[in-house]
Amino acid sequence: GSLNPRMTVGQILTEALTVHNMRPAADRPARIAELLGLVRLPLDAADRYPHEFSGGQRQRIGIARALSVEPEVLVADELVSALDVSVQAQVVNLLLELQDRLKLTVVFVAHDLRLVRHISHRVAVMYLGKVVEIAPTEALFTAPRHPYTKALLQAAPEIDPARRTRIVAAKGELPSPINPPAGCLFNTRCALVHDRCRAERPVLTARGAGHMAACHLTDFGLPVLEKLT
Repeated sequence: GSLNPRMTVGQILTEALTVHNMRPAADRPARIAELLGLVRLPLDAADRYPHEFSGGQRQRIGIARALSVEPEVLVADELVSALDVSVQAQVVNLLLELQDRLKLTVVFVAHDLRLVRHISHRVAVMYLGKVVEIAPTEALFTAPRHPYTKALLQAAPEIDPARRTRIVAAKGELPSPINPPAGCLFNTRCALVHDRCRAERPVLTARGAGHMAACHLTDFGLPVLEKLT
């Protein structure tokens, strides 16, 4: 991955501190020990190479390196997608702990809706590289205002049979982001498409407290979207 296999963890973290001139050279060993402690790795991890660690531990090393520059915003792009479920939970819970402890803003990019709901205060849904809905987490998961969001939520696995709903899969093929369709980007796959959707691209518009969606259908209220259930 992004960890140089020829460098020890200590060297990897030292490189980040040196490049960004974060600490005097004499203070860097102590800072490295602090960073390893933050991500719950032992001090002797500094003398070991990336291949000596598990996937989850390597992600912790990556987090430590990111924290070395004392960011206000941490972007976690598919941080745990390659990890086992049990390890995912450990890394995500560590991220939540660090968010609270260091007062970080974390941009958590993921396809796993279960993890998104667990870690996020606000969620933005993207389609073809554009945000189509943004809302407080529970508002988005319980009352989505965009058909694509609704399709995503209905497609997520549900263990409880009583809570399962009919899946309304987005029809057709995903358009090329290089040559997107005119009008609403989702119009070629939406079950509720109408003429305005094909002609006019909707903009993000307030649909409630802190809730925005780019959809012409929501001009008519939630009952229209409820036809998708």
